[in-house]
Amino acid sequence: MTALDQALWAHVAAGVARELRETLEKQQTYVERSTGEAFRGALGTADPVLRDAVEAVHQALNMGKGPSSGKSGPEAILELYGKLEREGLGVTAVTDPDTGELSYVGEDFDPDALLELVRQPYVTRGTGKVDPQRWSDLTPWDAENVYRMVREARHLANEANEIEVDGKKADRAMKIEQLAEAAARNLPEQGKLPQDPLLSDLLFRRLKLGAQSADGLLLDIMSLAHLIDGGDRDGVAHQLFVDQYRRQREKREQLTRDFATALGEKFAKSGLDRERLNEKLDLREDLPLPPELARWWTEKPASDKGLAGLAAKLGILPDGRSTRARLIMIMLNMGNDGNKERMLGGFGWTADQVLRAAGKHLSRAELEWVNDVHRLLENRGSNGKTLWEEMAAVHERERGVPPEKIKAKPYQVELLDERGNPTGEVVDMVGGYFPAKYDPRPGSEKNTAERAEAKYVADFLSPGAGSFAPSVSAPHSKARAKHYTDVVNLDFGVVPAHVIQVVQDIAFRDYVRDVAGVILDRRFTNAMSARLGEERTKLFKPWLAAVANVRDQVPEHLRTVNWIWSGLRSGAAVASLGWSIPRAIGDLADPLIWLAARGGDMPLASKHLALATKRTMTDYKAARDFVRANSSEVRDRVDNQTHRLRHMMDGMGTRKGMRNPLIQGARDSAFVTMEVVDRLVTTPIWLAAYEMTMEQHRAKGFSEADAHELAKRAGDDAVREVLPPHDIADSPALIRDRRGLGSMLLFYGHANKIWNLYRRQVADIGHAFRSEEATVGDKVSAVARFAGTVAAVSIANGALSEWLSGRGQEAEETTGEWWARKTISALFYPFPFIGALGDAVAGKLITGSMKKLSIKNAPQISYFFQVLERLGKEYEKWQNGEGGAGLALQELLEAAAAIFAGAPTRQARDTLGYAKGLATGEEHPRGPFDVASGLAYGQDERDAGNPLKSIQNLFTPKK
Repeated sequence: MTALDQALWAHVAAGVARELRETLEKQQTYVERSTGEAFRGALGTADPVLRDAVEAVHQALNMGKGPSSGKSGPEAILELYGKLEREGLGVTAVTDPDTGELSYVGEDFDPDALLELVRQPYVTRGTGKVDPQRWSDLTPWDAENVYRMVREARHLANEANEIEVDGKKADRAMKIEQLAEAAARNLPEQGKLPQDPLLSDLLFRRLKLGAQSADGLLLDIMSLAHLIDGGDRDGVAHQLFVDQYRRQREKREQLTRDFATALGEKFAKSGLDRERLNEKLDLREDLPLPPELARWWTEKPASDKGLAGLAAKLGILPDGRSTRARLIMIMLNMGNDGNKERMLGGFGWTADQVLRAAGKHLSRAELEWVNDVHRLLENRGSNGKTLWEEMAAVHERERGVPPEKIKAKPYQVELLDERGNPTGEVVDMVGGYFPAKYDPRPGSEKNTAERAEAKYVADFLSPGAGSFAPSVSAPHSKARAKHYTDVVNLDFGVVPAHVIQVVQDIAFRDYVRDVAGVILDRRFTNAMSARLGEERTKLFKPWLAAVANVRDQVPEHLRTVNWIWSGLRSGAAVASLGWSIPRAIGDLADPLIWLAARGGDMPLASKHLALATKRTMTDYKAARDFVRANSSEVRDRVDNQTHRLRHMMDGMGTRKGMRNPLIQGARDSAFVTMEVVDRLVTTPIWLAAYEMTMEQHRAKGFSEADAHELAKRAGDDAVREVLPPHDIADSPALIRDRRGLGSMLLFYGHANKIWNLYRRQVADIGHAFRSEEATVGDKVSAVARFAGTVAAVSIANGALSEWLSGRGQEAEETTGEWWARKTISALFYPFPFIGALGDAVAGKLITGSMKKLSIKNAPQISYFFQVLERLGKEYEKWQNGEGGAGLALQELLEAAAAIFAGAPTRQARDTLGYAKGLATGEEHPRGPFDVASGLAYGQDERDAGNPLKSIQNLFTPKK
């Protein structure tokens, strides 16, 4: 072997030894922490057998006194093996046919080797003294075996332990049994498929599963719980999937106020904004990059000459400089040894280079904001706990041991002037934790931290739970890979994303683990598949993934396509509905939709809706304050996590958007009219449901406090029942989908709420007809309620709402034709895709001619038709010699620019077009309400009715 070969082998051996030592240290830390009271207590709560066996291992390693039950170590281990064998959990007893000796075979660890470790005392080397085994004297294989056994015991405890339901601790197995019983009681057994493979595969099975899938895609979690519980609002499915989720969301809301809001406020005081973040800094001398990273990071070298220089000046190509945001991200990764080594190693910089660049280009206020981010984990919330204490408590409840706290590394930055000379000022940096995210774009070979996080999600529950285990991502509370060849992600968007993820993790990690332990259990899936159906049962996993991560995931290979499509879709939405007065006014009919579904309670609901509307109109502030103080649902609609951070931390994003501040301002305020109306309608809906429930429960003898809690829940349910969801977890699978059919649906949320309203009542009809206790009257009542709801909703949503939004009776149709057309259109409304064409189909059926599409039913399609109509008029004028072809082209370019820029042009065009008509004498209003109608709804050659025209008709009847 040559000297070079020897050197290479020595290098490889050193690397293997280093990795082995690090692995043994991590395993030792885990086993040592398992001796803690919290870890052993969790095992004992699940099953004392688990606790005794782990304590027997502690005794063998001289880490503990032995099993709490008083058993010997071998007895405790053998009792564990018996349990695992009986329950089919990976250990099997094998008897040798020749000797009759009993041995054990395990899937996750070696039972015989572990039993031998516990049985045999260890003789300390050189002394002959009998002593328990110690970790430092274990072979790497034995150490791995011990670690695997202790970890497996913890997994089994996680699976068996209690879950939180309805704010109280409950036995997981019992809740699964209750869910299965509820499904068996309230749902019909799914018919068995034919045994013939041909018929099963090609006909019946596909039809059956296809129908289930289509239905399931449109069901929200409230409807799934309704189906399982048979309409019982206090049923176990509602408690677990609806009410407990709301409690965790309230916790997220509180954490957001305590921590994210404070960080946003400090950001606002730092002097940073979008423009300053994107200010170009020439860091090429201060922080030089290796050639391969320079090509990725800047793409083109800075140059003031030639086409490259011209392109850089125009912003078409990067000019070789970096941004202030990127330098701040560099400083955020200097707060602890781990982050610093990762970043410096990946980019090839020294600490002195980074500190000099920061002192030269960042102000004291900007460096202090870096300190604020690092202090985030040590800020105390309203409950007196720091964010770190909240995180550590969640981690310890899950793993039995607290997480390792990353130590802050304080340092100083000396401020420099423009020439690089010291100013005499020094900023003390506190250091601290920050997520070290690796950037996949430079072509890194490892991306080890990202892969480690993905593996953690897959390993969240016990190994036998299945390949899919929803989890809240928690990079802040786990060890991160120590490889420094990857490049740390310096995208400034990591900052708000991290704050969101930390808050989400603390609020939902326990809940996600609890619910995952239910929905991944075979008893649950078997029971639901038999009653709810295979395809509907599959809905729980992606729903829980959405709860865990606040978003639906888009596969990497589809992200670019999704980004382009989402941009066009978003632009079309802003262009067609931005500042839309007609759409906003049409939404004022939503309280009547809630009223329409009240069935036998409609008289009482009508009284309270009238009183609530009066209360809202006479003293809006007091009514709104009362609702916000008592309704977590309404607060979430206004102040939910992502909404709050979007407003308070929007400037932290480095996306420039449009350079024109007018267009950017228009985009930011595009949906202000819809948000205002949302507040106007949620207030009376919530108040009416609240007061109605209070009256009903007072009459039943409930205490004021109990009636108040039930009334708050009823108010929240009423808002969720009617209004489009702002929370992705409240959305059905079709709307959450960002890569398939769901990407084509925008503003379908309101229609889907009506679909789910109908679907729950259809389920109630089925339940009534299947129930042996239901009378004929009960069955007739269920059918009548559904029919009445459809009729009443058709009037409120199909006629009244359309009239409010400027799609009333047209000049060429009779009142009867208009009512029939809108009623038919309302029946189409809840269906995805075809609902948008309801107006056109109904118009053709009733009047024989196509009518204008509804701005409410089909906002974007109606906008495109409006553009085509204008194009047609300009083309007709050109053909008649009344104008040039340039005007038609101008119309087309204007519409395209509006969509690509995302500018709210439709309402502006309607309002300004009517104002121009008034100025030129083309419009001849009969009075002030006609003028107001034209400014709000625009020019309308078909003379469709709206509230303002109707008022004008009272004073000046049409001729």
